[in-house]
Amino acid sequence: MEIKEWFNSPKAKTFWINIACIIGVLMIIPTITLYYLDYYTHHGERIEVPSVDKMTLEKAEEVLSRYGLVAVVTDSVKKKGYLPGTVCLQTPKAGSEVKDGRMVYLTVIRTTETMVNFPDVVGNNSVDEARQILHNLGFTFTPDKEVVSEAEGMVVNVYQGNKKLYANQSVSTNYPITLYVGSGIQEENEEDEAIGTDDYNNEADL
Repeated sequence: MEIKEWFNSPKAKTFWINIACIIGVLMIIPTITLYYLDYYTHHGERIEVPSVDKMTLEKAEEVLSRYGLVAVVTDSVKKKGYLPGTVCLQTPKAGSEVKDGRMVYLTVIRTTETMVNFPDVVGNNSVDEARQILHNLGFTFTPDKEVVSEAEGMVVNVYQGNKKLYANQSVSTNYPITLYVGSGIQEENEEDEAIGTDDYNNEADL
């Protein structure tokens, strides 16, 4: 059979129909696959993370769930300006765009009050030593305050708010403390007394 006759034969028509079907299937399968991949992975769908700052954990979980996001608590800390049990940090941050089902990691404020026996750091430790000891016990700090005292660089008082703290006192670590540090400068009345004494001694010598 000549080539021209074969192309005009029924077999040739069947052959080309089969080729066309194969090409069609090869084109359709990737298209369908990509479509279902987009569907299952939510390709192109982005959700803006809402702010849950200062919300209670329960409220934050509710809000995030409403957006299709999952709340996961990763840490609990103490932080000024926040109520116990509220969210103080979230990752990703508010306004970020993420996929549906993304986990949002939350840091919350501790709800339990931790009490410790306050150590004897006043008059016994430098400010750096005292800060390390107190930090290890779980305390946080406000800025140090310098006071007139000969004990330069030493802790001469510790306050929690307006409350003066003493050694072996039961103290909460939930609230920051302030270290009062000696300046190394002698009080003026003591200097005057010392000068007066020297003058008296000099006169006695004469």
